[in-house]
Amino acid sequence: MTWILSVAIFMCGFAAEAQISASPSFIDFGDLTVNQGWRQNSVWVRNNSNQPVNLYISNSCFGSFYSYNNCYSMQAYGSCTIQVEFRPRREGYDSCN
Repeated sequence: MTWILSVAIFMCGFAAEAQISASPSFIDFGDLTVNQGWRQNSVWVRNNSNQPVNLYISNSCFGSFYSYNNCYSMQAYGSCTIQVEFRPRREGYDSCN
């Protein structure tokens, strides 16, 4: 089974021009065995604006995707790394934003 996570970052900035970028924009976790295999990958997040930004990172994708080392607030032009882990709970293609 192939598992893919699309990175969607919800942000709340102090100014309308606040901008966020994430790299990579998606993670392909490849083939994993249900309830036995897992993989972890990193997403680098950058605040491209001159204003502080608050991030909201959700772990609400069927109990299969988890995030660690979350950065909930980033200073102007700041960056951080978010670890994303996938532990499949069902067979078939799965995705999460």
